[in-house]
Amino acid sequence: MDALEKAEVLIKIPAYGSNMTAAKKANKYLFMSPAIRMSFYYITGLESTFLVRQGKLLEDLVGSHLYREFILKNQAAIRYDSEEGGADFILQILNKKQIIIEVGLGEKGTKKLSAPWKK
Repeated sequence: MDALEKAEVLIKIPAYGSNMTAAKKANKYLFMSPAIRMSFYYITGLESTFLVRQGKLLEDLVGSHLYREFILKNQAAIRYDSEEGGADFILQILNKKQIIIEVGLGEKGTKKLSAPWKK
């Protein structure tokens, strides 16, 4: 996984929380390009695989954009909320402002916004 990160094929997104909390949670990995994930969907040959997992393609897209715009420029840190139903991304700009980002298709509502990091 480390070699794929260094080659910028994968992006590692750690869990939100203190260093101890984040160390206990699994990292989330995204592809730098949604085309890589889509090629795996294409290999399976099942249209249902693509239809069910479109949200992951969107997460790859948003994650790669945030990585290029903020992480590479040392402007922010990206985390994810590891709680059940947590936010896809928590963007912490210059250790100050936090922006919560939820990615997906269709209507999700605002129920997810009552997470621990909001308190």
